[in-house]
Amino acid sequence: MAKFTQPGKEKFREWLRHRQLSDAPPPDMEQIRSELGWVLADAEAETDAVQAAPFPA
Repeated sequence: MAKFTQPGKEKFREWLRHRQLSDAPPPDMEQIRSELGWVLADAEAETDAVQAAPFPA
């Protein structure tokens, strides 16, 4: 399953306030994700971390 890193609420609210004051047209989704740091998490790194986790005895 794909996981995303999400920006914090305050970062998003700050970005949204800035966008509401702007006269520019809305950006496309890729630009929004880039500005907020909202990206697909590295699935390979996540898989490695899960495999390395010890099992309870």
